[in-house]
Amino acid sequence: MDRSEPEDRVGILGGTFDPIHNGHVCLAKSARDRFGLKKVMFIPARRPPHKQAIKITAGRIRLEMVERAVADLPGFEASDIELSNPGLSYSVKTLRKLKREYPKTEFFFIVGSDAVPELDTWKDAEELFRLSRFVIACRPGWGKLPLPPNAELLEDDFPAISSSELRNLIRQGRTVDKFIPTGVIDVINKYRLYQP
Repeated sequence: MDRSEPEDRVGILGGTFDPIHNGHVCLAKSARDRFGLKKVMFIPARRPPHKQAIKITAGRIRLEMVERAVADLPGFEASDIELSNPGLSYSVKTLRKLKREYPKTEFFFIVGSDAVPELDTWKDAEELFRLSRFVIACRPGWGKLPLPPNAELLEDDFPAISSSELRNLIRQGRTVDKFIPTGVIDVINKYRLYQP
């Protein structure tokens, strides 16, 4: 085997996951199948730099929701790599650590197209683009914006839902079972999350 070639392809799907929902899972499945990923790591952020002023659910509970969401899905795993590191959760820090631990792995960093206009503002963005291939999931209303280097478009019929919308529906007492994995619903009920 040519040792310069990557041994594995691994997807990274980061986010607040407050809560994780079927849209996240659908996106990960689509990326896994399209790019032949050995696995997809779901990485809840400890404290996203762009959400410092927003109250978010405790990290251990968000990790529990992710664990429940992916428990029975082959090739998916929950990771606490950002939750276990103090300070703000910068993607480039996570990629640096993963590249040190797995130097022969090719990483695919999965984001929604709504993140594209902000990518240049991410910490050490150019290094981040070198450390991984970006997978841009096209969402409704996607415009043809300039893509980062080494990026791939992923077009699929992704559910048009967001965590903030789901939190609002739960506060209103509405049913969200069709949008959120059953195990995640159990965690939400267990901790009475997003209640009025």
